[in-house]
Amino acid sequence: MARRAGVGIATLYRHFPTREALLETLLRQGFDTLRVRAADLIASPDPGQDLVV
Repeated sequence: MARRAGVGIATLYRHFPTREALLETLLRQGFDTLRVRAADLIASPDPGQDLVV
């Protein structure tokens, strides 16, 4: 994962002491993105059309 992110493994472990901590952060960010998208769709006058776009 560190190589894909373009950082060294030490940098990765400095911010995320365990693999679980990294995965938790990634999942939380993904869920936060989905939550914002869902709120946008709910507020939309035509959520079905906006979901397709």
